[in-house]
Amino acid sequence: MSTAEWRSVPPPPAPRRDPLGALSTYVSSLDASVLPLEPSDILAARTYVRLRKLFLPLLLSHKRPLRLSLGGVASLVFETRLTAWFQVQEELRFHPGPEAHQLAEVLERINPLIPRGGELRASLLFERGGDAVRALRHEGVEALSRLRVVLGGMEFRARSLDPIGRELPSVTFLAFTPERVISGVRDHLAWPALGADLALPEVTVSALRRSLRAPSRLRLV
Repeated sequence: MSTAEWRSVPPPPAPRRDPLGALSTYVSSLDASVLPLEPSDILAARTYVRLRKLFLPLLLSHKRPLRLSLGGVASLVFETRLTAWFQVQEELRFHPGPEAHQLAEVLERINPLIPRGGELRASLLFERGGDAVRALRHEGVEALSRLRVVLGGMEFRARSLDPIGRELPSVTFLAFTPERVISGVRDHLAWPALGADLALPEVTVSALRRSLRAPSRLRLV
């Protein structure tokens, strides 16, 4: 797709009488698909910047149930097609006329955050330091292997989407891969290394089930 074609992508409909309602429909349509984002899904920077104040409350409301605090030192943010779209738009809003290859590079980097194949996707963010956190990050892949989520009777194990060096970076993109059926256990997240053992709120469970597109993509028992 040429730069000119990308710029010509039509903005979401925004009737003068109900712009927020039209944007809500547009946002919902973005998250209804499980397909990778295409250039045609991305608004021109000027259009996005003009509508950003209306988009933000909708996006923050969508993202709130997907964020979990881990021991007060880190956060885990589960990703969706909509949160991936938002990251692309935020990255490009300072570049009103990126070349087609630049847009393709951003999409190639962000699209892996969209849940697929019965997996959950998430961003792990370390927000504080300290000896315990430094020791955990230094463990790298071994530390991630102990991060688990149980949802609907299925246990998911974390793995990094990117190669990890000697320690976990401050932001790590994760996939949660279904590992085994585990009946009679509440929906929760556990990471013993941080002392985290959290019951998942019902709003979070509902959001994650939507990400998995159950039952068509994964049978949750």
